[in-house]
Amino acid sequence: IKVGADTGEPPKVAGQPTELIRGFNIEQQATFVENGLRTIGLTDNFGRFVVLCGHGGSSDNNPYYAALDCGACGGRPGDPNARVFAAMGNKPEVRKELTNRGLEIPDDTWFLPGKHNTNSDRVDLYDLVDVPANHQDDLTALRKGFEEGGAQQSLERCVRLPGAPQGITAQQAYAHVEARSFDWANPRPEWGLSGNA
Repeated sequence: IKVGADTGEPPKVAGQPTELIRGFNIEQQATFVENGLRTIGLTDNFGRFVVLCGHGGSSDNNPYYAALDCGACGGRPGDPNARVFAAMGNKPEVRKELTNRGLEIPDDTWFLPGKHNTNSDRVDLYDLVDVPANHQDDLTALRKGFEEGGAQQSLERCVRLPGAPQGITAQQAYAHVEARSFDWANPRPEWGLSGNA
């Protein structure tokens, strides 16, 4: 749609709100959220957080860098999709529409977007300024769990990574895989997701 020459605003389309022209209306947003949740079978027993975690890699010296990102996202990281989905899922109007469709999400459930860095085994969480104040203790626990899980995953991966030190602690493995992704002497920091579970 071309921007109108006189006003600089998008033209109005009869019967459609401006929001629809610029993005998705509430019904469409609810459909995206509903389809996503029903597809993965998350229709009840919601926790305080629903973490929507895209994945992507970080590497300074990798000729196959795009292989570290998400194929379903066109070879790009998946975190922008996670952020959009979470923003939709947190809207009260979308929640109301989902309730009308028989999918009730508790008021104290918060959709939280993030990205799993498949090179460093770290999870970055986004839009934390929007997290309700009464979720902060749960957020602290969640972040600690991601750190501990990432360290254990790094230790497991180091057993299979060529050149990785052996007989190290989980925290040493965690530091090693992060440093490996920025090591210019290491063009294959994580074997292109081949062992990532």
